[in-house]
Amino acid sequence: MEVELSPKEIQVASLIAKGLSHQEVADTIHRSKRTVESHVRSIYDKTNIKRRLGALTLWFIQSPYNIAV
Repeated sequence: MEVELSPKEIQVASLIAKGLSHQEVADTIHRSKRTVESHVRSIYDKTNIKRRLGALTLWFIQSPYNIAV
């Protein structure tokens, strides 16, 4: 199953996969923590992932979105 993520969701997923907290992601991409949390919810819905770091990291490593940010 192919998942369509927006460019910002890809960026957020990449930073979370690197271990950054929501606040650290927000600071990095110059958005609010609430906006990051919204992106994360959208990523979870699209990927069917419910546990934050471990599952998202595994999914991201195996995905076509595995790019350097």
